[in-house]
Amino acid sequence: MPNWDDMRYLLAVARRGSMAAAADQLATNAATVSRRMQNLSEALGFSPLIKSPEGWKVNPLVSPLLRAAEDFDQSIRASRSLVAAEQVATVTTLKVGCAPIYSTTVVIPRTVYLRENLPNVALSFHTRLTGEGLGDYDLIVTNAAPLKGRLIRKKLKSVTYGIMGLHPVSPDQNWIGICDALVDDPAMKMVANYFDRPPILCFTHFDQVRAAMISSGLPGLLPISNSFGDSPLQLLDDPSTQISFDRWLCYHETRRGDEGLESFVKWLVQADREASN
Repeated sequence: MPNWDDMRYLLAVARRGSMAAAADQLATNAATVSRRMQNLSEALGFSPLIKSPEGWKVNPLVSPLLRAAEDFDQSIRASRSLVAAEQVATVTTLKVGCAPIYSTTVVIPRTVYLRENLPNVALSFHTRLTGEGLGDYDLIVTNAAPLKGRLIRKKLKSVTYGIMGLHPVSPDQNWIGICDALVDDPAMKMVANYFDRPPILCFTHFDQVRAAMISSGLPGLLPISNSFGDSPLQLLDDPSTQISFDRWLCYHETRRGDEGLESFVKWLVQADREASN
């Protein structure tokens, strides 16, 4: 029977996508992760990982064990938070995964209210553009509600993306977009189809795309949001060049009753509503 400590290493590999990345998360080295995988192989009677051209992938046979490990890990987090809540002046720490544009336009403008309302909740925001499930985050904000895991899903305001530019936009121009992680995103495909070419410049974050568009004069893909404030960029007046997605706030169901997390969820839902007005 595999022990929890070995499963913790496998869970890190599944979340991070490689043994080296899992080692970084666990503050160890790849040799230790490999040894733990060997322990699991002996306990299970088969390898928990499968070699592929892209690297090591989790063997589908261990999916039930991974789900159990994920549930256990989230239960431990919830229990720690409940213990912390019972201690005076103890801070609850939450790790949030979201797109940078979300923290830039929704969270950062309201940090003063965040500190006033949640003085004992410490937050760390991390870039999460793609991925399935919750990963090692306490909660995530995503354009696609994850189907994996026992998650509580709260629907936020939808977000619309469109083609914008400093000058009148025409289909024969080069354009600026988001790179690699979102290359298969429907919004990126929509813009590529309009210009009939891939982007000439790519950046990781939308605020970088916006700055490059203003600097170069090239059109590009941006979320349509009044949170950009006064902007010289104009939206292409063509509904076929706009696309909308539902946005979701997700966290594990074992965190139900976690006072620190649920207080932040309540605040974020309100902040999301205000940012969309």
